[in-house]
Amino acid sequence: MLALIAALALATAATSEPVPSASKAVVPVAKAATLTPRLQAIMAKGDGASRETAYPITRLRDEYAIVNLLGATPVSQESVTEGGKFDVLTVRVVKTGETRQMWFNLAQVGKAPRHSPARRKRAHH
Repeated sequence: MLALIAALALATAATSEPVPSASKAVVPVAKAATLTPRLQAIMAKGDGASRETAYPITRLRDEYAIVNLLGATPVSQESVTEGGKFDVLTVRVVKTGETRQMWFNLAQVGKAPRHSPARRKRAHH
């Protein structure tokens, strides 16, 4: 886990651009080109600012992809089970040094459709 956090910290771009106004992201986006359709769909469903607007992820690695994409590095993580299943990451915005919380809804983690490409790939390895 620490290796992943360190790798994400190194990979975070030093030059961040503001999030387009159509997005609800809570911190700046590093590069729009790295915003995959999958992450774009997740980020369109929430802003990560609270339990009610938590990013709805289906893979734990999506948490760190979003944090990295938004130009932040993880500082700490807390599991919250009251009112659902959530991870709350405290992150530091690289550009400003500001510390924020990002909420991730874990209700669908591990529940990818049976015939999804991700499941087929895992089944063959």
